[in-house]
Amino acid sequence: MKIAVTGSRGLVGQRLIAHLSDAGHEVVRLPHDSPDLQALLSGVDGIVNLGGAPIAGGRWTTARKRLIYDSRVSLTRQLVDAIAKMPEDKRPRVLVSASAAGIYGIESKGLRNESSPPGDDFLARVCLAWEGETRRAESLGVRTVQVRITLVVAREALALKRMLLPFRLGVGGPLGSGSQPFPFIHIDDLCQLFALALHDDTLRGPVNAAAPEQLQQRAAARAIGRVLGRPTWLPVPALALQILFGEMSSVLLTGQFVSSELAQAHGLVFRYPTFEAAVRETIKPGVG
Repeated sequence: MKIAVTGSRGLVGQRLIAHLSDAGHEVVRLPHDSPDLQALLSGVDGIVNLGGAPIAGGRWTTARKRLIYDSRVSLTRQLVDAIAKMPEDKRPRVLVSASAAGIYGIESKGLRNESSPPGDDFLARVCLAWEGETRRAESLGVRTVQVRITLVVAREALALKRMLLPFRLGVGGPLGSGSQPFPFIHIDDLCQLFALALHDDTLRGPVNAAAPEQLQQRAAARAIGRVLGRPTWLPVPALALQILFGEMSSVLLTGQFVSSELAQAHGLVFRYPTFEAAVRETIKPGVG
């Protein structure tokens, strides 16, 4: 396949391009500021849409929220508009777009699957608008898939690096109460899922990108402690996180238990089904 990728310079984009290239696919990088997306999409069989400013890139000021929203929703709108201008027989067959498990909301209870209702907080509203722009391509004859990503476990992941630092210093522990759900996925399994979404013509609509293990944040902290051989005795008070990060602290102090059943039903076999296995692979001797 010839596959176009937005957000190709990001963590997931770089790893996915390597994964697709190793599998023999031709990959085209789509710059977010390209003046002529339509020309770049010529001859493309599939698109992977990964564009978006980092959620944890700073406090959620009004300007930061606008950047988070526009970098996802506006870019996707431009992408679908470009597809609409193409002749019907020249359009890509599939559009696979990133989304996030945050669509289920910070107050969600129980195990969330792809048919669970959305939340009404900031991230949920961003994801709803993001996925809505993606689905516009369905009316153009393009199969669409929305990959609802959880915490990505990878050596290069800034969120994981920040999570590991206190443990390396011997002062690690759970965040807040530690009872909040902690969904995650290893970068290799995430790349497998994107590749599956590109190729499986029976997969449409949202699909959760989450490992099978259901655990709370305190259990994740203990797993990190075991891998690093460090204590996990010092919890980080919720109030401290709220003072430090403001509204963004909700990402750290809340969460959703997320089902992986749909991805598995479509044939995804997780290489790293547990958080400890994912972290242990990531923290190799002499690395990170």
